[in-house]
Amino acid sequence: MAYLLLAILVLFVVGCSSMPTTRTPEVTPKAQRRVVAAPTGALSFLSAGDASGPQLVFVHGTPGSAEGWIDYLAEPVLPGWEMVAPDRPGFGQSEPEAAVTSLADQGDALVRLLATRRGRRPVLVGHSLGGPIVLRAAIDHPELVGGLVVLSGNTDPELERLAWYNSVAAALEPVLPRSLRNSNHELYPQRAELEVLADGLRGIRCPVLIVHGAKDSLVPLANTTYLRDALVNADTELVVLQDHGHLLPWRAERELRDVITTFVNGVQ
Repeated sequence: MAYLLLAILVLFVVGCSSMPTTRTPEVTPKAQRRVVAAPTGALSFLSAGDASGPQLVFVHGTPGSAEGWIDYLAEPVLPGWEMVAPDRPGFGQSEPEAAVTSLADQGDALVRLLATRRGRRPVLVGHSLGGPIVLRAAIDHPELVGGLVVLSGNTDPELERLAWYNSVAAALEPVLPRSLRNSNHELYPQRAELEVLADGLRGIRCPVLIVHGAKDSLVPLANTTYLRDALVNADTELVVLQDHGHLLPWRAERELRDVITTFVNGVQ
């Protein structure tokens, strides 16, 4: 029993791509929760900032939720912009109850939030598994995406590996909370999903900022070389944060705010 409890703990701590912050929507009045209809069902999201301005959209990894980005919504990264953070399908308050393992389906749900405003298309920020999801959205819906920021993204199929705790989680599925159960379901087909993604990367033509921690032990830094080489028709920029690991949105918030602001101001 002690081993099983340890396995669950490791899955939760090591497998998490999003971490909660001290703020919640209840104590951050500027962040409003809304719902839109998506192909996967109701898609719940938080928004803050200028509702009539261009959009900066934050997409969490696995597991995770919109609340993981609450600091970026409470203190908007870009004045005059709307900050948007969805609960991805299968997580938080979004439908369905089960996991949505297809990157294309995740991307199709995401674009239901997007709108071009003041002549500017949205910039999508994806962390960890959110990285390949925003790339998929840009491949399938290029007319809706003005730029991409890929944070700690797992993109190289050859580097995609399941960990020992994934098989433990599969065995414990009946007792796992929805977020961990769906996260585990998302990870099993990821290698095949990334192989499909690879076929479309050359079609991305919008500017792409790749940000990765040099000390990332969950998603190898070598993913950045793969992605940069694959984006042959995109204007790409790579920023490596030498003193950081996988949890960039929470461990390197100041640096991220700076590089995102510089990137967006440069491409728009």
